[in-house]
Amino acid sequence: MVKQVKFFFYLILFFHTMACAWFMQACPPVGFDGVDHVALDRGELHHVGVHYCASNTWIMKIDDFVNMTPMQLYVVSLYWSSATGALVGYGDIVAYPNNGTEMSIAVFTMLFGMLYFGYIIASVAASMANADSQRADYQEKIVSANRYMNNKKVNPMLKQRIGKRYQYMWLRTNGIDPESLFDGLTPTLKADVSVALYKDIIEEVPMFKGTDECFIKTLASRITPIYFMEGDYVVRKFDHGEHMFFIHRGCVDVVSEDATMVFATMHPGRFFGEISLLKNCPRTASVRAQTNCDVYILKKDDLDQVLLGYPSIKQQVLDVVEERIVAVRMQNAAKESQTPLAAASPSASVASQLSASSAASVIARPSGASVTPGASPKQTLMIKVEPQPPVAGKTSKIESLMKVFEPSEQPTEQSKQPTAKATSKGSLVEDRVKFFESREQIAGVTAEPQLQVTPKNVEPQPQRVTSKESDDDDDAKYVGPMPRIAWMPPSDDKKEQDNNTSANNNTKAKASKKSKEDVKVQMEIDDQSVEMKTSDKVPFLRRLQKANQVVIDPSSFRLRILYNITVVLVVFTSMLTIFQAAYQYDSAWVLALIYLFELVFMFEIFVKFHVTQADQYGELELNFDKVYKLYLKSFSGFALDIVPTIPFEIFAVFAPVGSRFAVFTYIRFTRLIRLIRVQHYFSQWEQQLDIVVLKVRLTKMLIFVMLIIHFCACIWHFIACPSGECKEKSWVTFQEYEGVAVTGERYTDSIYWCVATITSTGYGDITAHSFEEMLFASFVMILGQLLVGTVLGNIASTLANRDNQRVAYEKELENVKRELDENQVDEELKENVIEYFDYLWLRNKGVSQLDLFKNLPFCMRTELALDIYGKHLRNLRLFKDCSEAFFRDISLCLNEVILRAGDDIVDEGDIGDEMYIIHKGQVNVISERDPTAVECILKEGDYFDDINLLNDTPRSKTIKALTQVDLVTISMEDINKVMERFPEDATKIKEIGQNIFSRDAATASYSCSSSAAASSEAAAQSQC
Repeated sequence: MVKQVKFFFYLILFFHTMACAWFMQACPPVGFDGVDHVALDRGELHHVGVHYCASNTWIMKIDDFVNMTPMQLYVVSLYWSSATGALVGYGDIVAYPNNGTEMSIAVFTMLFGMLYFGYIIASVAASMANADSQRADYQEKIVSANRYMNNKKVNPMLKQRIGKRYQYMWLRTNGIDPESLFDGLTPTLKADVSVALYKDIIEEVPMFKGTDECFIKTLASRITPIYFMEGDYVVRKFDHGEHMFFIHRGCVDVVSEDATMVFATMHPGRFFGEISLLKNCPRTASVRAQTNCDVYILKKDDLDQVLLGYPSIKQQVLDVVEERIVAVRMQNAAKESQTPLAAASPSASVASQLSASSAASVIARPSGASVTPGASPKQTLMIKVEPQPPVAGKTSKIESLMKVFEPSEQPTEQSKQPTAKATSKGSLVEDRVKFFESREQIAGVTAEPQLQVTPKNVEPQPQRVTSKESDDDDDAKYVGPMPRIAWMPPSDDKKEQDNNTSANNNTKAKASKKSKEDVKVQMEIDDQSVEMKTSDKVPFLRRLQKANQVVIDPSSFRLRILYNITVVLVVFTSMLTIFQAAYQYDSAWVLALIYLFELVFMFEIFVKFHVTQADQYGELELNFDKVYKLYLKSFSGFALDIVPTIPFEIFAVFAPVGSRFAVFTYIRFTRLIRLIRVQHYFSQWEQQLDIVVLKVRLTKMLIFVMLIIHFCACIWHFIACPSGECKEKSWVTFQEYEGVAVTGERYTDSIYWCVATITSTGYGDITAHSFEEMLFASFVMILGQLLVGTVLGNIASTLANRDNQRVAYEKELENVKRELDENQVDEELKENVIEYFDYLWLRNKGVSQLDLFKNLPFCMRTELALDIYGKHLRNLRLFKDCSEAFFRDISLCLNEVILRAGDDIVDEGDIGDEMYIIHKGQVNVISERDPTAVECILKEGDYFDDINLLNDTPRSKTIKALTQVDLVTISMEDINKVMERFPEDATKIKEIGQNIFSRDAATASYSCSSSAAASSEAAAQSQC
């Protein structure tokens, strides 16, 4: 926008200069060149104010120029300079024949206008291409990722999550890698910034407390941010730990391996993973993001490198870690003396996977639940609901439940007892107890829960969730506030009742299994969705008020349809509004249609009160009170919507009867304020990443050009015929319209003139006649230069950015060609290399998988890799019975290879240290005796040369691609690194390898699932 304004003022300055020069050469001022009285007497000069105009100049063709004022003469000159410089060329004002000076000025004006017009187009295109290049690259990356996942047939849910991840990272980083954010700074300045950002979180870690300031500064420069979305796994149980995590914003849950149970919740300022960072041990629990989280990470390699320069601090850190490990083991040993809860519970299938100290903490319960240590296994369990502040504007199910349990008055001493009855909301509490009973029965818990209400003004005491497994590593360390639900031993007067109830637990569990769908309905804690027997007693207005407190997701499909409809209506009503004012078109059906559309706009305002918005962190506000207040107080929200809706035109009744309709149409110009929303609509549309940018921008340009042409056409007619009465000297009178009902014809002629002027066509059949028309025509010519330049610049920049990836790939290919030419490589080989590069572009546009997904979190990358190649990895005989964590780790070591039909994969006798897995296509195993014979055909899922992972032996077979083949490889170096991290799996792999390869290494070099039934001749024919 700034450049467009700059170009506009430069054009005005140029046209102003040329207008003055054009007039001065025809009418120099008195005293400038003296006065030729002889020429004046002969009529060759004409006195015009302080000027004497020559008779052989352009001004002689202007009617009544002698009586014009200097300002009117300036407008006429400006009109000519605009028409000439903008290359419109109406032809109504031209250079006088045989006047070389005027022709020279006209030629210079046209040439300069053409060059400046080209400069405008190039400048707009360059500025937009530079401003949008980062977005174009990021969007191309998303397109390539979607193409890759479609080709690999990735699970749709996983594909959707990865797509949302890309959208979220653009919102947070605008496509910039967070790890390289400060790479451009000097080392000292980067260290100072890092200390300002990370010093406080480093000093909170016990093993770093009291360390040297230089050490903290060096360590802070190695910390990098990473972002997790709600539901993303930060770490998974049994994965190898190489990172330490510091929570800066958001909350994470420590969950069980199957994610059905929550052990603890950690909040901003907490950390985990420090023991795995130093002791090289696997994770003992999974950690999942409860909300969108900003997390800082410290890598093991970075910490080791820093500690090399500080040996004394290294010893201090190791001592602190050893002390903590010893303390945790002593605590676990003390807990093992207690009887585990699972011993008396039939749900041993759940608790048997955990230690005795953690068995009580893993009973299925809502997020944030904890267990009070020391509970007797023979006692039944009681639910104790305790308040907890909400997190980031979200309302959890338990917090919604507590709204029902909170008493309206201060509780009495009796109500504080564990066996207290419910108050006036007893029926509701009874329903909630049934909900928890059903929930526990589904989870296989036999204990009969009871409900104890804790008032809001009672301060909860901090508690901690611990277990034998979680205490071995800090991954399961609970450092957050008091959980929402605590499991407490019941009071003595309830023991008998609980014992009687426990005998019926199995029966209840079976019954609850049959009514699982009903329980799911009851699990919706919100009072709006829970079916209660007392709902008929709730007043109608109260239920209506609750029903109105709905929050709408801004990405809702129906909401998008509503916005699309309202934008079309805004454009249509705005065009009708200015059309009625310019042509004084009084039509009842038009007014009825406009006010019918007003009802749609009013409905949209009502909907917008319920539409939530995402903050800078991508979090959606779910509190209705905050949502509607945010819309109400926003100037670009409610104020921008309500002002055009107010019927100010009602005040037209106070105008005189003859001009009442004209005043009515002028007051309705307030409706044009809605056009700001059109710009907002397209701005938000362009911010989306899953769009075709060229299509969106062409649509935007088409609508805005259409609006500008329509507005200019209406103003052009309004200048000639204000308030419906046409001036005597105007373009309308020269057109000689016949009849009265000529509104459509006039509008068509106005559009025709406007398009011809903006596009620099300038037929000249409709031209300006009054000074007002000339001034407006000059403005339209300048506007046309800018408008056409902006449109062409937009298209050029979009096409240029779209081809960035192709240009970079072609540049790389040119470098390869130059290298081959300089080294005089054989032409056949050179042509083969170039054809392979063309094939790579055809397959993946030159983008590798490593570049596409390298910025995804570790857990998401492993999930994607296993979704694509997991079935192949699990079918490998070497990896039989390996752990799931091993497969997650090895999946990131796979390298993709794309081959054409006929390409050699390996040759017999070559030395190699990698194995191959066929993901797609077929390959031929060539016979050792006859190089033209096919011994076997390997298909999808087959593999070969796995012997090279454990033994550095030559290739035993020659293998060629029969069709286009997608392979994945695993190298010996990668498998050795993974086996170092998983010693138990390494032992199994070595044993299997020794058993297989000791028998016959030659025949064991490949696995042929196709049974090799085809004969050599048939295989050869298939290859042909």
